[in-house]
Amino acid sequence: MFEILMTLLVTRSALEIFTNVHFGPLQLNIPSLTGLAVLSLAAWLFVRRKKVAWHPIATGWVVWLVVLIPFVFLSWRSFGREGLMAAREWVRLLSIAAVFLLAYNLPSREGRRNGLRLLFFGLPIPLAAALYQLIFRKGWVVGMEYRLMGTLSHPNSLGVFLLFFIALTYWKSKISPHPLWTILIAIEMIFLVGTLNIGGFIMLAALCAWIFLREEPRGRMVVLGLFTLFALMVLINRQAPAKIKTFETAVRTNRPALVSDQTTGPITPSKIIPAVRPRPITGSLGWRFANWDNLIGLWKKKPWLGYGLHMTSLINPWKTDQKIGFAPHNDFIRYLLETGAIGLVAFCGFILFSSFQILKAARRAPPARGAPLLWILAGVFLAWQVGSLGDNLISTTVFQFYLWAALGFALREQKDGEDLHPADGSPRPVWTTVYPIDDQGVKMGGVETFIRQFVRSTPCDGEIRIIGITAKNGGLKTGVWHSISFEDKTVRFLPVLRVADPNRRTRIPLFLRFTAALLFRANLPEGEGGLWLFHRIEPVLAFGRIPGTKILFLHGDPRHLADPRCESRWRRIRRLYARLERRLIIRLDKVFVVSRPALEAMRKLHPSRSNRFAFLPTVYDSAVFRLRPDADRKALRERYDLPREGPVVLSVGRLEAGKDPHLLLDAFRSLSARHPGVRLAIVGCGGLESALKAKSEELGLAESVHWLGLRTPGEVADLMTAADALLLTSAFEAMPVAVLEALACGLPVVSPDLGELRSMVTNETAGLLTASRDPDELAAAVATVLARPRPAGGGASRVAEFAADAVFPKLVAELWERARTRADEAS
Repeated sequence: MFEILMTLLVTRSALEIFTNVHFGPLQLNIPSLTGLAVLSLAAWLFVRRKKVAWHPIATGWVVWLVVLIPFVFLSWRSFGREGLMAAREWVRLLSIAAVFLLAYNLPSREGRRNGLRLLFFGLPIPLAAALYQLIFRKGWVVGMEYRLMGTLSHPNSLGVFLLFFIALTYWKSKISPHPLWTILIAIEMIFLVGTLNIGGFIMLAALCAWIFLREEPRGRMVVLGLFTLFALMVLINRQAPAKIKTFETAVRTNRPALVSDQTTGPITPSKIIPAVRPRPITGSLGWRFANWDNLIGLWKKKPWLGYGLHMTSLINPWKTDQKIGFAPHNDFIRYLLETGAIGLVAFCGFILFSSFQILKAARRAPPARGAPLLWILAGVFLAWQVGSLGDNLISTTVFQFYLWAALGFALREQKDGEDLHPADGSPRPVWTTVYPIDDQGVKMGGVETFIRQFVRSTPCDGEIRIIGITAKNGGLKTGVWHSISFEDKTVRFLPVLRVADPNRRTRIPLFLRFTAALLFRANLPEGEGGLWLFHRIEPVLAFGRIPGTKILFLHGDPRHLADPRCESRWRRIRRLYARLERRLIIRLDKVFVVSRPALEAMRKLHPSRSNRFAFLPTVYDSAVFRLRPDADRKALRERYDLPREGPVVLSVGRLEAGKDPHLLLDAFRSLSARHPGVRLAIVGCGGLESALKAKSEELGLAESVHWLGLRTPGEVADLMTAADALLLTSAFEAMPVAVLEALACGLPVVSPDLGELRSMVTNETAGLLTASRDPDELAAAVATVLARPRPAGGGASRVAEFAADAVFPKLVAELWERARTRADEAS
């Protein structure tokens, strides 16, 4: 439905050039077919959906359209076959209401944001045609004036069309301050000047005044600058000053007086006979006043019900060259003439009611400062009413389609945001994690475990979002938000990238592809606050000035980039990474570092922002990793095809250079010489897996090494219960989660002295740390641990403080309090 609706909308601005191309017995034209397609789509929505989202404005549309039905019959009764034009006009108005309802009912919030973006695709064809008219002096020619009309039916239609896009582009420039948006505003204003649409100029002034009142001081300067730029454009246009000065057009006519009260029966065109009184009229504004005076004189004949909907072209004695009565050039006078005082009251009631609903929603929509989308659209709605005093804007279908579609998108977005606020008015948290984690748990690692634990600990009264990736067979469409079950919670998940195997290194790093997808293709939630949680610094690039509290969890030590075994591609361009880090750190509200040595290093690197850094321990899931009875060990060994008797050493980690798995095999070979029956169980995968398997065969360890591949957290907990020691040979670590999990299961750990390990492995029951990375020294330490009886509790009591249910509740409360404080300061 979304794709069809947006196709109809973005192509509508290019179709009015086919207005005079009719076909079929009903003499339909191509633009009218878009309205029928919209109505068909709305009918499909009502039939297929059990519950249609409804906004009070839709009720206003229904009431107004119902009020207009008698005037359709009045047109038919008074003018016969020619009066059937009223039915066509009523259907056109119904299609505008249908556009609003369809936009309000798009199934995903992100689809609605995409809709606002896609509306810009309605610009290229009209502006390309306008550029041609500007260069070759074509378009709408009146006397010596060359007025741009693009592909629309009249320069005035193009003018109001451009006004809408100036407003929409201004909104985009506020949420994404890219120079291209400012350039686009300037281009749109150039073409608006080329339309010589005085009504459009006045509407732009009204819009700028409205936004000026809503903006903060800096924004007001921007608005004044844009309006000044527009004024300069008008002054350098050689046609515009004369038009503004005299409102002069080529219209030269006489003012007719209506025949008087001797006409009886239904009014028809033949009964409206002008009694000409020569009175030359100069200037479009003077012509409008004379036309209104003429039409009000007609209205006095039928003050209550008027002459019937859309009948001005038949009853106005002032005719165009095509013998069609001039339009009223005032929507209020039009409805006064066609539907009488009753219809005018209904029309004004609809406008006032819609204005009230839009302003009410705008007041509730965040952010509290500045000019967010709904306030800008409210300004366009107000400018519409100002423009309606001198033009036929209710008849400008393209403008109406686009305005009501944008209102539908924005009002539903505001409603969804309002649903995140409880009755007391305090905001509910929106937690958005940005990291290339997949929806099915294919990608494994300490960061992935951290994210899952955090999601599990996040309060359910907010909204949880994840911007991540999907595996090749994941089944989720990229670039679209999905509602998925993640750690037994309903999570909004946006995969921006499809990856064949997220656990294997590729020529182009995953984080580079992920960040590029965020920058150029992601459907990011714009204009929203809440908390943004990053686990690498690169993705912060994609979020620019998007409001909210931004938190970075630094799971490593930047100093490790100097280590030749570091897996990061940044190792070769460390200076560039340092510059990127300095640029992005200023965008972050807090940086949590999972190693105290790394914390001190970061504070020294960024002394002016040292207060933004804090220590946060790595956590483990105490519900999964816990002590179990010794009786379970043999049964678990059988389950994973491990020997029931004899020592088993476990390794858990990626098979990449940073984990130094070659040292693991060297240490195990030395250990095998001391304990011939020992076995090594390796959990993990990576780019070195094939080379390591070949090396194990060369070392004669093929029968002693069990390659277990990727395992779920529950399976890893089983293996930690079944094993006798965990051997860690990483080149560098901060606070490895595998060590916490092992100690929680009572499994002693052997490792070189790295990062925070000394604070976890504090006694012999928890394991041993070696001073060097010598494989023989590591083997000796493992042999020492294996020679001891496995302690009943191991290091479980020491790591209890690092359990997720002990760390995350405090962290969540701190983060949300920080976000609320920032939101209060901003408002």
